[in-house]
Amino acid sequence: MALRELRAEFEKGQITLDVYKTGLQEITIEYAKLSGASATALATIAQNHQDSINSSLGITLPNVDHASRLEDVAQAFQEADNLRAKLVPLAAAERDYASAIAVASDARERGVIDLGEYLAAMDRATASYQNRKMPLPPACRRNRKHCACSVNP
Repeated sequence: MALRELRAEFEKGQITLDVYKTGLQEITIEYAKLSGASATALATIAQNHQDSINSSLGITLPNVDHASRLEDVAQAFQEADNLRAKLVPLAAAERDYASAIAVASDARERGVIDLGEYLAAMDRATASYQNRKMPLPPACRRNRKHCACSVNP
């Protein structure tokens, strides 16, 4: 039943309010279905048109698997980070610090370690990073107890 017919019957008192509401719901559902079908048809037409243009111009597109591309990009970044860490000591320290923090956070979230263990792991990671970021001068490394430099804890 069309919306006009439904409204006309309701205004003439031929149907109740509940029947009118039910009819409106059914019409709304039908419009939603038509809208979805229309969007699908338009997308298909657009893709066919694009394919026709590509074919006319001799353009061929590779079949791209987005998941594998994402994995390739992530792997390339990881390889670059690893190479940088080999060449730049501070980059290695930053990478190791981030990894230690991630491992400790994951263990804490899973309930593998308690808060005290988590905080101790965070302190160790931070101390390790700070030591690698600002190493002790040679004189302090030889005699750490008697070193008066500001780096000595």
